[in-house]
Amino acid sequence: MSGIVFVLVTFLSSVLAGIVGALLGLGGGVVMVPVLTLFLGVHIYYAAFGLLLLFLRDSLAAAHVSQILHAPPAAHAYPVRRESFWERAFGAIRRRSSHSGSCSSSPAP
Repeated sequence: MSGIVFVLVTFLSSVLAGIVGALLGLGGGVVMVPVLTLFLGVHIYYAAFGLLLLFLRDSLAAAHVSQILHAPPAAHAYPVRRESFWERAFGAIRRRSSHSGSCSSSPAP
């Protein structure tokens, strides 16, 4: 079998495997491994290894896309309002003055 025929048959069987896999809810390897081994004469180890590499590639791509889509927003997306020096200083004075004095049970203003 010439190289162009091998590539053409492999491509067409891959399309068929994708359609069958989508219709039945199975992976394309269910169709591709028998086609590669029985009809194209590829050794079972090479067929399984090739599909394993494709599975690894697809899994890594899906994990990458999932991380991009579901990642928490960047730190600059929601800026945290920081108190100025004066707000902190007067806030500390206000807190300190409300706690100083007698130990009365009346609430601080």
